[in-house]
Amino acid sequence: PICKSADVEIEGYNSEQAFELAQRIPEFDNSGIGVYDPERIIHVDIRPVRARWGRINGRYVSLTSFFARTRG
Repeated sequence: PICKSADVEIEGYNSEQAFELAQRIPEFDNSGIGVYDPERIIHVDIRPVRARWGRINGRYVSLTSFFARTRG
């Protein structure tokens, strides 16, 4: 199988804004979206199951923890 993925940084968007934008793309409904800090990027991939995650300084965390930390 061919893996389809990308790490994306959108100028003028923080990680949360880019995450929200990616969630609006129908192809990612049942695929993967991860948010990374302090890199300010999102990772998107096409996979057979829905996955969402956050990563802060190389440590994987829940999205709730990620957004609580990056908002504050």
